[in-house]
Amino acid sequence: MTGGWYDAGDHGKYVVNGGISLWLLQNLYEASVYNGTSDMFADGTMSIPENGNGYPDLLDEARWEMEWMFSMMVTDGEYADMVYHKMHDENWTGLGLDPADAPLESPAGGGAYGDDDVSDEFYWAACELYLTTGEQSYLDDMSTSQWYLQIPTSLGGGESVGTYGSFDWGHTAALGTLSLSLGKEEADRIEDKICEVADLYVETEKEQGYGQPYRQSWISWQDEDEGYVWGSNSFVADNSIIMAYAYLLTGEKKYYNGAVSGMDYLLGRNPMDISYVTGYGSNTAV
Repeated sequence: MTGGWYDAGDHGKYVVNGGISLWLLQNLYEASVYNGTSDMFADGTMSIPENGNGYPDLLDEARWEMEWMFSMMVTDGEYADMVYHKMHDENWTGLGLDPADAPLESPAGGGAYGDDDVSDEFYWAACELYLTTGEQSYLDDMSTSQWYLQIPTSLGGGESVGTYGSFDWGHTAALGTLSLSLGKEEADRIEDKICEVADLYVETEKEQGYGQPYRQSWISWQDEDEGYVWGSNSFVADNSIIMAYAYLLTGEKKYYNGAVSGMDYLLGRNPMDISYVTGYGSNTAV
């Protein structure tokens, strides 16, 4: 099936983690509109096939994944209008990577991306639908949710249980709250909550040797030992987003510096002394 983005090194395509990646691009554009800087993503600013079609390039790239997700919808039968979870090969790609040789607790060929609590996804959906439509039913759904206006700092359930962070592909409540912060609903309460969590990450950076807004926590739902979870750089980036939001809403420089410190870690100020963004920087992971 064509379209969409591949995930990591297993050459699979996944609706679950593709969804949060899609949100990040869309929300980045929404935040730039809020901040008056959306011209940086205007048509013609990126080297993509859709360059020059009259629409912002960032939204063109987001649309590429969204169109693929539309194609994953079940069209008939008992599960019509639901969405297939993922697609991948029968076996792991035959590359010299650890996952190819490790015991697979999940079906061969792709990650499980399991989640045992979807109340946060329903809250996230209600927030986005309310912002889009203004309908009272969505306001009722989101305001009666246990996640209403919440920004967690420790994830519970699913595959990242116990991890020190505010969101990932399986824990999406904070996404709804962040989206709401760009609107008018409960603006003051949301700003206070975002700043409360951002302050925690700023203080965390002061405690870490490399100034990152992330620390040891449970390694996985299978292992309560403390360490850095698989894919921990995503939490450095995501926690930095919380600080970036705090700066966007308040203009306080400590949040700006906190977000920059998180990026510094990802781009080279780390124990490996390399940029963790493949191909980006003078000393980069390859």
